[in-house]
Amino acid sequence: NLTVVNLTDLGDSTVLSDYPTSNDGSSTSLRIDSDSPQHRSYLSFNTSVIPANVSVERAEVCAYVNYLNTETDVNYYWVNGTFSESGITWNNQPCGTTFSTTICPYESVETLSAATPFWQCWSAVDMVNNSLNKGDHVYSVLRAANEGSGVNQLTFHSKENTYDPYLNFAYTLLDTPDP
Repeated sequence: NLTVVNLTDLGDSTVLSDYPTSNDGSSTSLRIDSDSPQHRSYLSFNTSVIPANVSVERAEVCAYVNYLNTETDVNYYWVNGTFSESGITWNNQPCGTTFSTTICPYESVETLSAATPFWQCWSAVDMVNNSLNKGDHVYSVLRAANEGSGVNQLTFHSKENTYDPYLNFAYTLLDTPDP
């Protein structure tokens, strides 16, 4: 039997290179900006509702985009680390200021070009599978594919706004052998 679950965003925040020690966790919008200053948006989800013995069939993180100034590729990464919505800053972000793909492995990319507003989803299967082995939370980050060049800007609703980012996944229970 396939079980489908939607989890709302547990915590989110945008970190800004021009305010390296400030936090933007209570804002109603999350932002990605490829130009200077750079902006990255972090999301977290509580996955404790997923049983331990499952096969993840589908997983995607979705966000409601309310501003996009030009077509852009947005990369989605899962985070090998933790953060708090009220404590994360540019200087202490788990992926580092230069963005380490060792700490934050690449998950997927989507090219955004539609007129806003719209829902956008990114594949998150590896991220959800990884979280099943490490605890009850999933941590992730969105950033512009061409970070450091261009003028790509994107904003989407945070959990403090009307349309929460969410994690949608489908799984099947694996058979367990009798003892």
